Amino acid sequence: NSCEKCMWAGINLSGTSWQSQGNANSHPHQGRVVLQNGATLEHARTAISNWSLDDPAGQATSGGIIHATGANFINNGRSAEFIPYQNYGFGGIPISDGSFFRNCTFNITNDYKGLAVNYPFKHHVTMWDVSGVKFYGNTFKNEHTGNLRGLGDGIYSYNSGFNATRYPLNLSQSAN
Repeated sequence: NSCEKCMWAGINLSGTSWQSQGNANSHPHQGRVVLQNGATLEHARTAISNWSLDDPAGQATSGGIIHATGANFINNGRSAEFIPYQNYGFGGIPISDGSFFRNCTFNITNDYKGLAVNYPFKHHVTMWDVSGVKFYGNTFKNEHTGNLRGLGDGIYSYNSGFNATRYPLNLSQSAN
């Protein structure tokens, strides 16, 4: 994003809200993004979300899957957004969301463009009515030295359950 006073919309993972995310190798009804090996998403209003902006309420398109390992989320108004979605396993039993963040860095620096476009930083990750998103060994930082109208939150959740641990899993283990 070379525009000095603008931010891009980010990645929207369209899904089918009433469908399962499937197993680890099959996601026929859900969009899926794999970020790894230093992949960087920066200067977005919302870097990545589990639904499509073409569905303003997200009621039909939530369920997108995010797999991030060693990725960087830098200077985004929000790095990841999850809106209501319930994943189901065999027999219709509720199970955890298949999304995870492993050894990722979330950071706001003095290069944050949001202030120029009236988009203040509030949260790195937001979750509303989802369960089981996993966070393993991530770093959440705010290194901005100016006035951001508050420091912001690493993870902000409402009516959601998630797993967070300081230590990463052994990379040979499944994240599902």
